[in-house]
Amino acid sequence: GTGLDISKKLKIVGSLIGKGKKASKDNIYDAMITINNIGDKITINNLANFLGCTTRTIHRNMCEELRVEKCLLNSNEKV
Repeated sequence: GTGLDISKKLKIVGSLIGKGKKASKDNIYDAMITINNIGDKITINNLANFLGCTTRTIHRNMCEELRVEKCLLNSNEKV
């Protein structure tokens, strides 16, 4: 009855209910630093659990610089 098609309705609903992006590059980097400071190994699964998202979301939002940083932090683990 509103005259809107489904895609327009979903766009409106998404803008009202949409979740904030938990796995931004900055959030992933902060999570990596925190996990490293705790002394745990930085893994995609640990990052996803820390940020409360899926591993696929981490893979999708993790740039090459973060992948390199993850390897560097893991190689400098605290003993």
